[in-house]
Amino acid sequence: MRQNKLFAGVCFGGAGHWACALKNNDIKTTWYYELWKPAVKCFQSNWKDVYVFDDIDEINGDVDIIVGSPHCNGMSNANPKNDINHPANKLMFKFADTIGYIRPNVFIMEESHRLLSSNTFKNLSFDILSKIDDIGYHFNIYILDANDYGSPQRRQRSYIIGFKSLLSQKKFKLPVKIKSCMATKILPKNNKFKVNYDYRPRPRKNEKGLFSMYSNNRLRMIGENCPTITGWTWRDTCHPSGRFLAIPEISAIMGFPRDYIFEGSLARKCSLIGKGVDIRFTTRLLKSVKEVLS
Repeated sequence: MRQNKLFAGVCFGGAGHWACALKNNDIKTTWYYELWKPAVKCFQSNWKDVYVFDDIDEINGDVDIIVGSPHCNGMSNANPKNDINHPANKLMFKFADTIGYIRPNVFIMEESHRLLSSNTFKNLSFDILSKIDDIGYHFNIYILDANDYGSPQRRQRSYIIGFKSLLSQKKFKLPVKIKSCMATKILPKNNKFKVNYDYRPRPRKNEKGLFSMYSNNRLRMIGENCPTITGWTWRDTCHPSGRFLAIPEISAIMGFPRDYIFEGSLARKCSLIGKGVDIRFTTRLLKSVKEVLS
């Protein structure tokens, strides 16, 4: 480990969620890899000093920590089929291969909560945990909800945290649970959003409540807590005033800095924001990891 400064690699890093959490802990991101090209473009617009690998098999570079979120399309709540054979399920093993090659002091892998909670994926979870054990890491597994650790959104995910040192694994403790901050309290107090672009028209309303202008699905409303941010939040989640959330508001709930750059359509921007880890929670999680390494 380098003295005084920790260095990290991000493998399957989305639009930069993990890099933001690392920066919040004064941990330097030295390299990054992501399969989804729009996320790569977004990352490069915001992190110009980080080396971006085009091929996961070419990743190299000594780092103290590797973090990442292999794609979970086959296990996501958005996929009702619970597809055990989905190609994306194999990406966890590519992540593990990277861990085995680079040999960081610690890694954190985030996945759908279904990896550890669903009987459908019981064999898959056994296989990935066996592989991590085979490459010589001592690991803890958790199903954690970001809302229990200060985030305004409910976001339950599986986490595998592995340590090269058995002593480090035994010393590690999760952050203390704290009351979540109110979603409505952290929204940007800026009314200069482009009304016809960042805001959508008001939802339809009938005697049963608010409904999406795109379907008959019941809309989600933010209050003290916020529903999980997804790629559809821009068209299914409402501000208490009854309008849809704006992109800067969705970004703020996820924990991005206010000056973070997202490009493309409303749907593309929301997908970039929603496909990744909760930054507030992972900032606290990485702080606990950093304390062990220090």
